[in-house]
Amino acid sequence: MKTNHDHDTPQPRAVDEQTLPLFKGPPGEEAQTPAPQELLLQEPPAQEPATPGPQEPPAQGPPARARRRDAVTSEEREQILRLHDQGTGTRPIARALGRSRTTIKRVLKERGRSESSQASEANKPPAERASKLDPFRAQIKEKVLDQNLTTVRILRELQESGYTGGRTILADYVRALRTPLAPRARKVTRRFETEPGEETQIDWSTYRIELGGRERTVHALAMVLGHSRYAFLRYYESQRQPLLLEGLEAGFRFFGGVTRESLFDNMATVVLGRVGRDRQPLWNPELLAFAEYFGTVPKLCRVAHPDRKGEVEALLGYSERDFLRGRRPATLRELNQQAERWLREIANRRQHGTTGRVPEEAWEEEKPFLIALPEAGYPGACQVEYRSVAEDCTVSISGTRYTVPARLAHRQVRVRLYAERFEVMDPQGGIAFARDYAVGEEAQRLQLEPSHYDELPSVKAARGGKTKRLKDQLLARWPDLEDFLDGVHARAKSLLHVHLNRLLRLAARYEDDAVRAAALVAHEAGLHTAQAVERILVREHGLPDEEPIPLPSSPAGRAMVLDDDLDEEATLDSYAYLDGARLETEGRGEQ
Repeated sequence: MKTNHDHDTPQPRAVDEQTLPLFKGPPGEEAQTPAPQELLLQEPPAQEPATPGPQEPPAQGPPARARRRDAVTSEEREQILRLHDQGTGTRPIARALGRSRTTIKRVLKERGRSESSQASEANKPPAERASKLDPFRAQIKEKVLDQNLTTVRILRELQESGYTGGRTILADYVRALRTPLAPRARKVTRRFETEPGEETQIDWSTYRIELGGRERTVHALAMVLGHSRYAFLRYYESQRQPLLLEGLEAGFRFFGGVTRESLFDNMATVVLGRVGRDRQPLWNPELLAFAEYFGTVPKLCRVAHPDRKGEVEALLGYSERDFLRGRRPATLRELNQQAERWLREIANRRQHGTTGRVPEEAWEEEKPFLIALPEAGYPGACQVEYRSVAEDCTVSISGTRYTVPARLAHRQVRVRLYAERFEVMDPQGGIAFARDYAVGEEAQRLQLEPSHYDELPSVKAARGGKTKRLKDQLLARWPDLEDFLDGVHARAKSLLHVHLNRLLRLAARYEDDAVRAAALVAHEAGLHTAQAVERILVREHGLPDEEPIPLPSSPAGRAMVLDDDLDEEATLDSYAYLDGARLETEGRGEQ
């Protein structure tokens, strides 16, 4: 059968022609050409010439270049195209397959591919061009190359951004982006499990993250219940012992109880050293007191033996990959809030890779085996310092001034410093004031609480007794003027004593019944001032012969006395009596 491609049909070759192998075999073995069976060059059987005579020239086979083109297998072609789609250049492909660059370029050219090491959109297969990853490839590269996030976390964050694809295609793309790691030496470890309520594993880990716009060091305290794998995680600025005890208590309350044993690493805040030939631990006294308060027994793992506390080590690695990477919280408080949400919604609700159970469900079964917590917190789980309270009732804590109750002014007070809050103690040992630390720009300003000054005797309170005595005197003289005096109080407020003094002076110049009647008229007219009563008295009974009433010494009092009720609804007719009094006086003068 004839075809249009004559070079695809195997041609007979001469007996004396040598075939050059594409691959060299091991020494001592004949080299073979790794070509498909249908493309192998065949030798015709040797035939004796029928009659002696001149032999015909041997038939010439296809050129060597044609034979090499046919020797590339379909598997090799697919591998060349796959590596090229991943951005691999022709030189690395040729080195990986043991082919020449010319062969690699020829295969790419046959498929319409460019020789560039970066695969263009036109070179991608149709399935990849229509991939659901396309809108997210830039985000994935950033999360993989810059933040080194895990595939599980990348999938979770992409789904929040609208990704609807599957995990497999994402994992393949992430795997292609990552640099292959060198194989590590394998080690063998011993597997063990603990009974419910038996052990809690505890450890620290240090990280550098962007916190509040700048890079800072944070320390993660991790705790894991050995049986259920229920986890607790909190970040602190340091690993000081007060912060360790505060974190341990927070973890115990997060678990809802305490295990019989607590396994620690060999940290200085837990063990001061080891003594004797058997290397018995010399425990930190504060740690022992804390453990006795909660009813747990501290234990130590061997030095440089992380596998003994592999559960908490695994939690630290998992939290660093799945939670901490790429986060830029504004404050440590915000980071801890995010960590607690991650624990409750993700870490403790996932299916654990070792136990195959959900830690939260296993924890519910382990809770009855935990030791109950004391109602009061451990008093030593904080840093205690002493501060001087200034005369303005302020105290300085971490560079920020806070107001405290006025009764603590000019005193030395004891302050309990926690990771995110503080407590100011009163002389009797109670908590006089407690709040969270101010952060950011708030920490640069005075933190004022107006209620702290309520205990101070104010000017209003100082004259409150005198004002009450004046009011009692007026009510004793005129009991039916209580409503009028209440109206004066509502209007004058802090200047009530000025009006009461003026009413008493009017009572000394006029008859009691006249003052009482004038006050009732003013009350009916809605004029609750001493000036209104005085105008009515002058209009009805004339001016008294006594000297004018002296003005009060204070500016506010003088302002009130001189205030002629211009804000009240009145007309010039109200002052007509003054014109009459002036004419009468002038008439007496002429006589």
